[in-house]
Amino acid sequence: MTYLLIVLVGVVLGAFINWAIYSWAWFPRAISPWSKADDRALPRTWTDRIPVFGWFGLRRETEIHGRIFWLRPMLIELLFGPMLAGLFWWEVIELGLLPSGAAAGMPPGMLVVTQQWMLIMYLGHALLMTLLMIATFIDFDEQTIPDAVTVTGTLLALTLHVIAAMMMPQIGSPLCLPWATEGGLAAVMFTAPAPIETKWLTPMGLIVGEAIFAAWCFALANRRWIMRKGFVKAIQFFAAGLVKYETMLLGRFRTKVWKLLVAIWLTGSVAIAAVYFGLGGSAWLALLSALVGVGLGGGQIWAVRVFAKLGLGKEAMGFGDVTLMAMVGGFLGWQAALFVFFLAPFTAIAIVLASWLLTGNRMLPFGPYLAAGAVLTVVFWDAIWNQWGSGVFILGPLIGAVLLLALVAMCALLFLFRVVEQKIFAQ
Repeated sequence: MTYLLIVLVGVVLGAFINWAIYSWAWFPRAISPWSKADDRALPRTWTDRIPVFGWFGLRRETEIHGRIFWLRPMLIELLFGPMLAGLFWWEVIELGLLPSGAAAGMPPGMLVVTQQWMLIMYLGHALLMTLLMIATFIDFDEQTIPDAVTVTGTLLALTLHVIAAMMMPQIGSPLCLPWATEGGLAAVMFTAPAPIETKWLTPMGLIVGEAIFAAWCFALANRRWIMRKGFVKAIQFFAAGLVKYETMLLGRFRTKVWKLLVAIWLTGSVAIAAVYFGLGGSAWLALLSALVGVGLGGGQIWAVRVFAKLGLGKEAMGFGDVTLMAMVGGFLGWQAALFVFFLAPFTAIAIVLASWLLTGNRMLPFGPYLAAGAVLTVVFWDAIWNQWGSGVFILGPLIGAVLLLALVAMCALLFLFRVVEQKIFAQ
């Protein structure tokens, strides 16, 4: 009955995913049965809104939306439920995120508490995968990732970390989090799987958290730095870009982007301080872990975007990938975000190959690769972290130097590629 309930919830979530894919896109389309029907189509009926089966009736709109437009959304609704049920079995029942054999030696009481802990993380992962599904298919369709997914998802991740830390079972000590358990277990979600240093409980931790959140808000602003007419004009253009553009809020009301971002920044800054001063302890460490994940997750993609542009002389990656990776880092923590980033090229090979075989298209956006890397990181966390990945962090601060060196090397290789390409096509 538990698995059946999860499957049914997943099917309903699949219907929500389809609605969001076609409603939150830059160019909304009247494909979801919960959207207003196209003017050329017959009015929607209640049977059209039955998940999975309703798409057989909506095949009547093939002349409007395409011959097999209904197949993808039907498969999303059909498969998302079993996927969530399988994830529940792996994370909660099998404790698949923990080191191999860890569950075998646990006392019964400890086993029950650990499953409760994994249930909390499973719910967070289910939400993350829902958001990743929406972002992935919008990116497939339009090569954009809407802020409605990534900004909302990041704020949810920060909030859920605090709630989850307050709900985490206590095991013989006032602080029991995935990164600091008596058994030395490390799992992904609401985590920074490493010993906690006391300095993060001091005002230094608060300053770091507030700075990361402010930088994230600023990164979402409409920024234009144009030096063609001098430094003073560049500042004027930059300021004008910040205050000029509007955004749609809740589908009806328009507001200036900067007003919305200032509201988010002020509200979030107050909330961060409230968690630090009011709750402290595990709630603060969980929130700070999420904030560091946001900073490093988005920061590494932003750095790649900047260095790739320097090498190629043109944009190589959209900013939606930056906000998507910030959201992933917020959910999974900064260590996991590093592994997601390095897994993305390998998932890209599989996705591009499948797309080429099925559609003949070899050019796909980067967002789906990051989403696939995030899913693999969650499912195979034992192998990624507990078996070999944790050794990477023995390097400590040198990790940053290694990443910087890799970025410089990438920039040089892309510049060389650009020169060779220009020479070839110039002849």
